[in-house]
Amino acid sequence: MPLQGSPKKLAEDISKGYFYVTPPYLKNLSTGEFKELYNALKIVQRDVRSIVTTTQEDTKDKQMRLMRLNQVLTLMENYARKYKIIL
Repeated sequence: MPLQGSPKKLAEDISKGYFYVTPPYLKNLSTGEFKELYNALKIVQRDVRSIVTTTQEDTKDKQMRLMRLNQVLTLMENYARKYKIIL
């Protein structure tokens, strides 16, 4: 069932905290899907970094999104290293 929709939409849902990525979920992905999700996460991370914030609440939301994205990217990089997936 992995990646039934747009990888970018899934990456945005991950950044907003609506979806969690775990090693068992990554195990169900093919190599192509894994790379596609990884690249979509990188794109969303770049987009979130470009958001200009004016209030403290917006800044907190932006930092939370970046933190979630960084956690997932770190998890995926370590998983790729363990299973010899070239990103």
